[in-house]
Amino acid sequence: MLEIIHDLAPGASLGFYGPSTNVDMANGIRTLRDAGCKVIVDDLSFNGEPYFEDGQINDAITNTMFISNVSYAGSAGNVAQAHWQGSFVAGSSAPAFGTFHRWEGIDEGQTLVVQPGGSFNAYLQWNDQFGSSSNDYDLYLLDALSSVLAGSNDTQDGSGDPLEFLSYQNNSGSVVQVSLAVALWNGNQNRMLQVFTRGSGVTRQYNVVAGSVTPNHHVLGMFTSAAIDASDPGNDTIESYSSQGPVVHYFSALASAGSIAAVETRMKPDIAGIDGVNVTGAGGFSSPFFGTSAAAPHIAAIAGLVRSAKPSATQAQVYAAMTGTAVDLGAPGRDNTFGFGRADAYSAVVNIVGGLPELGAQPMVVPFLGGPGLPPPLPQTVLVVNTSSIPLTWTASKSAPWLSVSPVTGTASFGAPGHITVTVNAPSASVGINIADITISSSTAGVIGSPKQVQVRFSRQTTLRRLFLPLALKNY
Repeated sequence: MLEIIHDLAPGASLGFYGPSTNVDMANGIRTLRDAGCKVIVDDLSFNGEPYFEDGQINDAITNTMFISNVSYAGSAGNVAQAHWQGSFVAGSSAPAFGTFHRWEGIDEGQTLVVQPGGSFNAYLQWNDQFGSSSNDYDLYLLDALSSVLAGSNDTQDGSGDPLEFLSYQNNSGSVVQVSLAVALWNGNQNRMLQVFTRGSGVTRQYNVVAGSVTPNHHVLGMFTSAAIDASDPGNDTIESYSSQGPVVHYFSALASAGSIAAVETRMKPDIAGIDGVNVTGAGGFSSPFFGTSAAAPHIAAIAGLVRSAKPSATQAQVYAAMTGTAVDLGAPGRDNTFGFGRADAYSAVVNIVGGLPELGAQPMVVPFLGGPGLPPPLPQTVLVVNTSSIPLTWTASKSAPWLSVSPVTGTASFGAPGHITVTVNAPSASVGINIADITISSSTAGVIGSPKQVQVRFSRQTTLRRLFLPLALKNY
């Protein structure tokens, strides 16, 4: 990771901390902060950390960012194809296990095909609060004869953690088919289950991509980083293993023990970086280096460049500069696959030192209605907006003769938008629905978002529509 950071930001001073436990990880974050690091990045997944609430690592990240003004990047995870999430569905009961869960409402065991030498770690969590779970769910791995190969059946009696864990490695020399089972020994059945099966050489029967972001990278305001292959021709396709959101938190820091607070859905990841890049291979790392572990240091390096361009920038300003200039990919706007999009180092740096002018328009659709019995359509206003303090000049054109815009040129800067008056000439329009565009463009150097198209919809009626109401007669 440090090689990648040095490649993008060769002048940055580098530090390193190698944690061994989740407690040590939280301490390591604070240690790097105290050493003066203004950007911290990690690619570690602690699946024993709470998934449905913030644990000690997320708390350490939050405090470091917002109290100490540090930018934080972390890998989203490489387990989009090794994750399942859904509600518990009661199946049959067995005296030694309790009530089995039906995966996808169908099977009481999820089939895993494990290649020779293949292995995995399975983590089960459910939406109880850590330290106060009284719903006793267990996790088992069964062979073809339903014999237990591995199991995790810790007791949750009101003071336990909603967590079970088991591991398995196929040392048989041949392909093995096993079954992963969840059983409720005691407690409520209305719980949301979260299962990771992290490993290699494993094929899973059921998988849910959504919600697969590693638990210790759920923090709002951190750069949870997705991965795009460097060799992808358009750099616009997410890696199949790159974990995706959203993530759902059921508990706040102020929730009383054992109670479900307001549900909070967090969009994740935040941004996408590049993986599949060449490294020296030191430390046993493969080259090219793939995974969100490679994407996250790219994001951290860009954050370092942004901070070096404006040392006085706050954590929030760095986040806004990078997410606001990211190249939008996937669904329009922020999404749970790419976040705000692919990071753009140049645009982020330009943005933080004054910004590139960015053209926008509000609203994007302007409706009109006219016809007999209706008043003439009143003029409407379209605002030409610019999120930068650097002014831009704009021009406006229309695509239909029944449509008028005025003025057709102007300027816009942050807090001082341009105003375009839009009018329609009803006799010039066709009967029915008329659709036209106003194209707003700017030739200002470096402008982002040009051109913008505003759609105008004019519904022209030819007959007066009368509204008849039933008359109620009273008998005397």
